[in-house]
Amino acid sequence: MLDAAGALYLAGTRARAPLDVTVARFLRARHDLFGAERRFVVDVAQGMWRVRRRLERAARHLSAEPTRGALACLYLVGARGAAANELPIDPAGGRGLAAAWRATDGAPDDVRAGVPAWMLSRLVEERGPEAAWALCAAFAEAPPTTLRANRLRLGPDALVAALAAEGIAAHRAALAPDGVVLDGRAELFSTRAIADGLFEVQDEGSQLISLLCEAAPGMTVVDGCAGAGGKTLHLAALMGGKGMLYALEPNERRRHALSRRAARAGVHNVRVDDLDKKARLIGRADVVLVDAPCSGTGVLRRNADAAWTLTVDDVERLAARQREILDGYAPLVRPGGRLVYATCSVLGAENQRVVEELLAGHAAFAVGDAGVVLSKSGVALPGRFLSVDPARHGTDGFFGAVLERALR
Repeated sequence: MLDAAGALYLAGTRARAPLDVTVARFLRARHDLFGAERRFVVDVAQGMWRVRRRLERAARHLSAEPTRGALACLYLVGARGAAANELPIDPAGGRGLAAAWRATDGAPDDVRAGVPAWMLSRLVEERGPEAAWALCAAFAEAPPTTLRANRLRLGPDALVAALAAEGIAAHRAALAPDGVVLDGRAELFSTRAIADGLFEVQDEGSQLISLLCEAAPGMTVVDGCAGAGGKTLHLAALMGGKGMLYALEPNERRRHALSRRAARAGVHNVRVDDLDKKARLIGRADVVLVDAPCSGTGVLRRNADAAWTLTVDDVERLAARQREILDGYAPLVRPGGRLVYATCSVLGAENQRVVEELLAGHAAFAVGDAGVVLSKSGVALPGRFLSVDPARHGTDGFFGAVLERALR
């Protein structure tokens, strides 16, 4: 299996396709791998991708060109602290791998942090050195598998029981009220629970964004960047299936996927449309959620190499686009209504700065207290904005702002 993990890692480094596409192609071709073996291979390869720059540098300190299996062992010994007796290597080999990894302790900061130098510099500037390095270390860890219980079907405790009945161990999430975290890895998509629409796979941080909306039965709610609908379906559950929920998404494939997921989840109050329907909703929405396209720097645990394709100019272009999207959706909010802005970015240029620029151009809006809003759902995360990340909270990195429109 270590040879397979190394092979998958190398395939990912050479492919131009996204890593998830590479994984799918690799597994389709490997009929000799089943169940837990597949999960192990993917888990190790993904870990190798997360520390790719340091792994490549450490490999140069080995006495010979490493085999695919040796590369996997180098990662497990160096990054995960595995002992030689846990791997198919002798003690001397284990010491050699550990020494090669230690030789990278003096590597440039970006190699050790696993993110480009410009990004590390920005994180240090915004968060301080200790928090910035802790965040980079957290990006190198495997994320948990987190589910959201579909309240239209059952609560989180009942979901834990339903999963247990299918041999899957899980527990309640620490932050999100409807969140459930798997104790390990499991094949979820062949379960009865997913066929019955009992849950959606959704990170805790993502679930917290929906809570900022305080969507309730009878409201008119707009999800302005719906994508495949994770937050849309959560909003529908919070509304108890009552009221009108508009999910606006320009991509036809995603609209179809959202419609299928909504049907499985028992959601009947959502209307999935393209962006042409925006004009009809001006001044009508109680809540508008804008989960804007962003750099994805908050989800680097799940998209291991994305940081290295991102530039400073990309971030500035994204921030300008985010402001443009907010400008387009702000008029939909009725007087006294709410605009919620969210990203899965950990960079201030896409978060607080975008909010400040929006407020400068829309005097009718003011920042509400996200911490107070979350406390109404039993979530203790005080602060003007929602800001969570894998280092501090174990979630993906998310930012959320509550923007209240004045009655007049």
